[in-house]
Amino acid sequence: MCLTTDCWTSRSNDSYIAVTVHFIHEGKFVNALLECKCITDDHTSSNLATTISNITDKWGVTSKVLFAVSDNAANITGALKMSKLKYMGCAAHKLNLVVEKGLLVQEPVIGKIKRIVTHFKSSTKSWNKLAECQAREGISPPKKVINSVPTRWNSVFYMIRRFLELETPLKMASALIDIQLPVLTPDEWHSVRSLCVILKPIEEMTQMLSKQSYPPAASVIVMINGLLELLADFRKKDELSPVHAVLEILQAEILREDRFGHIESSGTLSTCTFLDPRYKLDGFSDPKAAAKAQVLVKNLIIDKMSIHHENDNIRTPTESEKTDEEKISVFASFVKRKESKSGHNKKTPESRAIIELQRYLDEEVINLSEDPIMW
Repeated sequence: MCLTTDCWTSRSNDSYIAVTVHFIHEGKFVNALLECKCITDDHTSSNLATTISNITDKWGVTSKVLFAVSDNAANITGALKMSKLKYMGCAAHKLNLVVEKGLLVQEPVIGKIKRIVTHFKSSTKSWNKLAECQAREGISPPKKVINSVPTRWNSVFYMIRRFLELETPLKMASALIDIQLPVLTPDEWHSVRSLCVILKPIEEMTQMLSKQSYPPAASVIVMINGLLELLADFRKKDELSPVHAVLEILQAEILREDRFGHIESSGTLSTCTFLDPRYKLDGFSDPKAAAKAQVLVKNLIIDKMSIHHENDNIRTPTESEKTDEEKISVFASFVKRKESKSGHNKKTPESRAIIELQRYLDEEVINLSEDPIMW
């Protein structure tokens, strides 16, 4: 069982914490919200650790939680460490921080768009003009403009994507209203189009990381490697030159040690990737990291098999310990040969682990669309 937790403040300035557990039951991935409660104490690591422990104790799952995930705030990470839970920062939250840093370069044009969008969302008169202009362009029913929110980078993507969809109606409506709104230059429109192109795959990755139908940890390494390759390809395209500075920042932020730098060295993520039948060794870009993950998994299998090794070595009775009935059985010679052969071929936990691992690797990887849990 794994645990995720998040803290936030509502618009009315009330603070909340939510604790959710995730587990597999009857072949299906299950998410269960244990509690969402208002917290009035200071948000110290100690207080948050006590709150989380009280919630898991209440549901009787404290001893079952093997892993915890949260955002990267110091107080909540400290709380999970105090609770002695194996912890990892949320990949989606890290990605959010990466993109936010990259978007700072385009803040002037994004700020213009946000002011235009905010006006059309707040003024009924202006919205009606925009709806009329959309009708003239054959857009029916009319589409609403979308505003961004500070805590979700992908809301910026949705805002500029819709802004581009309504480019002509917005230009028409802006010319018909009395309010003086910011005007985007041709170069800025080019920048916005380029920005939308490079943000689209990152938005898809964010959606994948936020899915609750299957734990995404196994896909993090694959997606980060794929994203880095895409960003490198984008930088080679002249038509995307207006956002080359954004691309450079995104690449640098992804490779930061506290973001996704050396991600294939993560024991947890590399194990998840290796054990996902969609990826196995193919999920790694570095052969050394793949080999290291294979050794790590082999050792885990050995540990598991060693627990049961004694049961596999239950001593069989010697010839002198057998009863007369056993000695004169018509199967006596067969049993004797079998016992002799078994003694010579007794497999160690390591040899069994190697065989089991090789069987797994010999099978073809399944399609990305297939369910690893059903596999």
